Amino acid sequence: GGGSLYGYGSDEMNPSGVLYINEIARALKATGIKFDFVGFDACLMGTVETAYMLEPYADYLIASEETEPAHGWDYTPWLDALGANPSIDTTQLGAVIVDAFIRHNEPANENGDTTLSVVALREIPHVYDILCDYMADATEALYNQEFTTISTAVAHTKAFAEGYNLDMIDIIDFAERSGLAGKAELEQALDSAVKYAGSSLRSGAYGLSLYFPYTDLSVYGYAKDMFSEFGFGGEIYDFYDTFVNILASGQSNSTSRSLKENMTGEEDTQADYSSYDWYDNGAVQSYAYDNIDYTQLEILW
Repeated sequence: GGGSLYGYGSDEMNPSGVLYINEIARALKATGIKFDFVGFDACLMGTVETAYMLEPYADYLIASEETEPAHGWDYTPWLDALGANPSIDTTQLGAVIVDAFIRHNEPANENGDTTLSVVALREIPHVYDILCDYMADATEALYNQEFTTISTAVAHTKAFAEGYNLDMIDIIDFAERSGLAGKAELEQALDSAVKYAGSSLRSGAYGLSLYFPYTDLSVYGYAKDMFSEFGFGGEIYDFYDTFVNILASGQSNSTSRSLKENMTGEEDTQADYSSYDWYDNGAVQSYAYDNIDYTQLEILW
């Protein structure tokens, strides 16, 4: 699994092929089937984008925010439970899946490396609406010169697949750290949607992650186009459009070094974003870039 950006299921007969989540949506739509649950025994698929994509086609999502340990799921306990009671409630079956997964990967669990959640997809449209409201408030905060507050919150938020710059962060942890208006409503909606996580619920990992463009802006346009195919966008991407332009424009206004280079010391060959479709320097020219000290925005991922 590659999360919201890179989808699921590298094809062993065609190593360059994966199923991106918009392609999964097309395939599920073509079946005409509404599934009890869709589960990913794979890394990083416990995302709000995946959940939103799946909502028309399944009742529940069972997936991990973090990379999965190599042993993956333990299929025997939950298949035994299903065989013994074919009418078992899906949330109960999901709890068996999560608990068996935790036991199956005990050493990794001791290190805090296991996450797996049962998410009620019927609640995801409400989560999406609340998230849109939250991001609308975040956009207003950007125009109130609070870029540093938001960017610092992102840098300190629990992120997944450390070292791969996939820009996947936990939604509730970000809400807690950013302190923006609407935090309580967003947390309540997510707490309700995540029906079970067992002992895989970790500090900073509360059941669903979110793509938040920050370290690799070169894929932002592709992500935006892919998610819009199944209707995920709205005020979320109004905020991102402003945020990534401040990132990109701030680099050229504030320093000749890129954001990534300032924060990590690594050379960033993608620092010039002026050719990207999303780039709109004029939209953020009023921003006070001189107030941003890019050297203080430490990436903790």
